[in-house]
Amino acid sequence: MNYYSKVAEKRNDSEELRACVEAVVENLKNGTTSVTKPGMLLGKIQGGKTRAFIGVIAYAFDNDYDISIVLTKGTKALAKQTYERVVEDFSELIEDDKIQVFDIMSLPQNLTNYVLRQKLIFVAKKQKDNLGRIIKCLEETYPNLKQRKLLIVDDEADFASIGFTRTRNEGIELKKIATMIDNLRTKVEKSDFLQVTATPYSLYLQPEDIQLNDVIFKPIRPAFTVLLPIYPTYIGGDYYFKEEDYEETIDDYIYQEVPSEELGVLKKEDGRVFKIEEALKSKKIHFLRTAIINFIVGSVIRRIQQQDSDAKVSKYSFIVHTDIAKKTHDW
Repeated sequence: MNYYSKVAEKRNDSEELRACVEAVVENLKNGTTSVTKPGMLLGKIQGGKTRAFIGVIAYAFDNDYDISIVLTKGTKALAKQTYERVVEDFSELIEDDKIQVFDIMSLPQNLTNYVLRQKLIFVAKKQKDNLGRIIKCLEETYPNLKQRKLLIVDDEADFASIGFTRTRNEGIELKKIATMIDNLRTKVEKSDFLQVTATPYSLYLQPEDIQLNDVIFKPIRPAFTVLLPIYPTYIGGDYYFKEEDYEETIDDYIYQEVPSEELGVLKKEDGRVFKIEEALKSKKIHFLRTAIINFIVGSVIRRIQQQDSDAKVSKYSFIVHTDIAKKTHDW
């Protein structure tokens, strides 16, 4: 059964993406990963990582893997989005009863052998209750699954997979989520682990192992890295923050540095410096106001262009992030 061929044809995957997908699986199946040395798929932010790891799952199914667990960040919205994306890309194979996709929190307790013999994908959040459900699934509900080959895909791997964290008292505290992921990998006879991220720094900089209270804990570090090719229309950090100084190009006008004085105004309310009723004319928030105006004007122009060409009129969102503190965003 050519699982990836069906998915790739449906999505019209490029030759570069196909080569990337195949390279990841070849590294996995050739035994280059272990419990403490998982594989790494490294891509750009918004660079098609979800598309790529779904392709990896499909090609892994072509190479004797039977089950895949996709671990997402701990939000219901992202888990739902990931689940729907997986279902969409595998829709034809699901229709043909070749693959079943489940949200682990709504996994039926009475799946038939007909279903269990298919390729299975479980989507779960990186939270204790979700990971506990997966472990229970393998140990109690469907123990026969432990005999099958498993691929775990950790999406946004730097979020919860770091093996340890320093406390305020400078002690080293094992992360419960990381420990549960490590435990999950031992529940089946054969498993491989793939991390997917655009920000891998914490993963590469971990120590080989640490010893706490006579217990050795081995952090999760990549065994190999495969770079995800960017698609031709991708626009990311290299576009916004180029080292070279090109003149008379659009990207010269995209990035504008907000002065520290304006960031200070946006940090907290201070009527001595800025009054909210002066927001439309105050020079204190010139860059924020300009950004909002540019967004509104640009969105309107784009929607007019879409209407004139009988295209679907898009909806747009404007994101403002000036500080990590919630109280700053409330202000």
